[in-house]
Amino acid sequence: MSNGPLPSSATLTLQHEYPKGTKARVSADVTLLLQNLNSEQTDIGQWVHIIGYITSIDNKFAKSTVGSNTENIGVQALVLWTARDLDISSYENTLNSEME
Repeated sequence: MSNGPLPSSATLTLQHEYPKGTKARVSADVTLLLQNLNSEQTDIGQWVHIIGYITSIDNKFAKSTVGSNTENIGVQALVLWTARDLDISSYENTLNSEME
C-alpha cells in the first residue's frame, strides 16, 4: 500500500529548552534521508541522534519562524536514528555540572 509520493524536501526543527531560557534551534535538512525516515523518527517530542554538517541558513526562514533572540543553526543531516538510549535527566545533570 502506497502513502503517495515522497515530498521533494523536508526539514526537522529540533530544540531542547535546557538550561531554562535557551533559545537555540536546529533546522535539520533531512531531504537526503526521506526514503528511510519513518514516523517514529519524526514524531513531536522524539529524541534523535543526527550526524551531519553545519550549513548556512536561509535568513527568511529564520526570521519568519523564530524570535529575534533565538539562535537558529542549519544542519544537513546525513544519518538520523532514534535516541532510545538517551537518559534525559542524566544529560541535564551532566550539563549542570559542566556549567558550574
